[in-house]
Amino acid sequence: MSVRRRCAAAAVAALPLLSPGPAAAQERGSFESSADDLSVMMDRYAGGVTDLRDFVDACVDSPPTDWDDGAALLLASVMKAGLGPDAAMSLRRRLSKPAGRTPVDCESALSVFRQQLQPVESWSAYHAGMLEAAGIPVVNPETAEDGRLAGIRSALAEFTERQSKMLACMALIEPRYFPFAYTDWNSVVDDIAHAMGDAGIDEAQVAASVDPVRAGTLLAKTSETPEGCAADRGWMDWYANFGWYAIKSRVGGVLAGRE
Repeated sequence: MSVRRRCAAAAVAALPLLSPGPAAAQERGSFESSADDLSVMMDRYAGGVTDLRDFVDACVDSPPTDWDDGAALLLASVMKAGLGPDAAMSLRRRLSKPAGRTPVDCESALSVFRQQLQPVESWSAYHAGMLEAAGIPVVNPETAEDGRLAGIRSALAEFTERQSKMLACMALIEPRYFPFAYTDWNSVVDDIAHAMGDAGIDEAQVAASVDPVRAGTLLAKTSETPEGCAADRGWMDWYANFGWYAIKSRVGGVLAGRE
């Protein structure tokens, strides 16, 4: 075996021991990369960490259960570090996809290799370790959450089920009106985001509230069929009455303290 190959093999064998911690981050200083670099980093990181989650959930006896909390910590931290809105939305969508969409063979060479690496005991700790090593300050979204957010998210949740069904059924039954409904809902969501920002709510918290209810995200979670849409036509009344416009006044009431 050549010297280069022996060194490479030794490096792989040492992978479980090479997890940089806060000391390494302190030596490197604060994060100074551009927003474009951060976007590239998070795009690749999201792909790797979601694949890792599929493996952990399928092949580890007691997988960590804090995926959503970890995702919130990751998003709050990288947005604070300068990740742009579009990149943040993409990251949020990827992290919100259900686990297990890709089957994992726990006996494959890749799975056997993963089993030799440092185990994941907590997704929040996993993301925090990455952030600290990169010199990105860790932001805990729970400690800084605006008290109005619970009311806003509750209001949004009341609308999204009907909005999701309307969008899905419009695409299946009346596709000529679907693009309007899709873009109009996103325009309403944008108005809500702007109102939240004008009311002094932090950008990361605004994104955490509105990104999950954007049209593309809602549609990704629906399972409507043409037959179901024909049988239950409430979505047609929702569309005809522009029912989703009322959400803006609901959120405005929360922001003003009236709800």
